[in-house]
Amino acid sequence: MVAVEAKGMPPTIRIMRQKESKAKRTGPLYEIGRPVGECAATGREIAPGATFVATLCESDEEREDGSTRTFFHRLDFSIDAWESGSRPERLVFYWRTAMPQPNERRDPFVDDEILMNLFERLEGDDDPQRLAYRFVLGLILMRKKRLRSVRTEVKENRSIWFMRRKGDPPEAPPIEMIDPKLADERVREVADQLGEVFCENFE
Repeated sequence: MVAVEAKGMPPTIRIMRQKESKAKRTGPLYEIGRPVGECAATGREIAPGATFVATLCESDEEREDGSTRTFFHRLDFSIDAWESGSRPERLVFYWRTAMPQPNERRDPFVDDEILMNLFERLEGDDDPQRLAYRFVLGLILMRKKRLRSVRTEVKENRSIWFMRRKGDPPEAPPIEMIDPKLADERVREVADQLGEVFCENFE
């Protein structure tokens, strides 16, 4: 569950998950975003323990009603392929990490700094899908205590949350985060997509 409450904010947004078994609660909930051990450019194996580049890309999916939605997905690249210039289409973000060893203890695939970097990279983007991703990332970073709310304002009929990074002095300029007024179900959907990409359980 992601639950964020702050003085002066709109009603709390909660991401509630369906009841899970004890086994699921203690293990990873997301499998789609896990490293598959294969370079997207060459198809060759990325060996356990090897450093590689994980990328966040955009794709479009046509809905049953004929509309199109945009979502994030992950592709992994070996260091050799990446340094030789291989890049996926519609690249949004990338980071370096190591391929996990078989059966090793599951650690988070990304750290808070990577999430913060993506949050900052999406600043100023008015695409509705990216606004949704940035807003949910902001909620997650608040839960992780990497961001805190300063105040909220309405600008041009938009609700703006003013945020400050952990450790920033009071005089530091706040970060603006647009509240896209997502329904709880949509917040849950976006959080699930981010969890799949980052191999994280954003409860």
